[in-house]
Amino acid sequence: MKEILSDVIKRLRNGEYKNEEHVRLSLVCRILEYLGWDIWNPREVFSEFAAIPQEDASRVDIALFMPPQLLRPAVFIEVKAVGKLAATIQSAELQLRNYNRNNQADISILTDGQIWHFYLSSASGEFSDKCFEKLDLCASDISLDDLELGFDTFLSKEAIQSGKAVEEARIYLKRTDAERIMYEMLPIAQRDSDEDPTMSLIDCFIKRCVERGVECPSDKALNFIKNNRHRSINTNSTTTITRSTQIASNIPLSISSQIQKGLFKQSSIDQILVLQNKRGAQASGKEMPTGAFIVFADSIAADATPGFKDDEKGYYLLYSKLIKDGILIPQNQNGTRVYKLIRDYEFKAKSAAASVFMGTSASGPKEWKKK
Repeated sequence: MKEILSDVIKRLRNGEYKNEEHVRLSLVCRILEYLGWDIWNPREVFSEFAAIPQEDASRVDIALFMPPQLLRPAVFIEVKAVGKLAATIQSAELQLRNYNRNNQADISILTDGQIWHFYLSSASGEFSDKCFEKLDLCASDISLDDLELGFDTFLSKEAIQSGKAVEEARIYLKRTDAERIMYEMLPIAQRDSDEDPTMSLIDCFIKRCVERGVECPSDKALNFIKNNRHRSINTNSTTTITRSTQIASNIPLSISSQIQKGLFKQSSIDQILVLQNKRGAQASGKEMPTGAFIVFADSIAADATPGFKDDEKGYYLLYSKLIKDGILIPQNQNGTRVYKLIRDYEFKAKSAAASVFMGTSASGPKEWKKK
């Protein structure tokens, strides 16, 4: 499935899915077929299903029916055009809630191709509270292994038929917010540890949890890792293809103090580039062999200059999107508005990273300098 996901991600980034129908046919159905669903059987993969018989306008984009009898819908999937889910999430959740009034599906899904929200329809509370899993295919901190695990667990035909999808969904919903973050951070910490042998898995795990606002003492971290090692991912496998594993090391801005503690190899530090300007920009990152550029979490972006809005390369639009998506968080720094990066982020080019963090059009090589 990794090859399919990798190709889908590439097409998402290239903007090839132009409308909702592209997402439904060329993306969602492609994934469903791999997960074992017979997309050529309209009784099993039912498009435009009338979930409310008396209301002809209320039709689910895709309803998956439980084989072999095919008598009841097991999954509802509501599809939006790429990038449209965030702006319509409340109305879309209301749609799904109404679809489930007459024909309750086990699992309900909202997706725009890139973002996937999974809901346990039978759970109590508001429909938004029923959401137990969210996947972002283009997020820089999630691997293809993580994505494959999510789809296999909650959307494969086998998992739906056996009832394991619902069972796992109930477990996910019972977790506290802190536990969910810990589950999300474990495979990421595993990759951090694999990429920097000087850092233990426990240290990487604690660091990642703290970055997300979860305090995790060593004994608690150790017990959690022991009980959930199946969530860790062996990134040394030759079949593993990830975007996040290209990050050689996640170096915070306080690099000098980390060197003194011996937490990073000097060879890794030599490759770190930094950027700053008088308007508050202070960032660190690393250029990848592919030409992409990783900016590390906690980096600070300057406020945009008036002229940045006229940028012809689209970097101002990217800058605005990162703020809108909550990846760049506004802060006040000595009376100056700046933006803090909440997680590592992969840019397509050094110039894109430089422009976003300088808050103005930039070339890249000129702004990023060796530490």
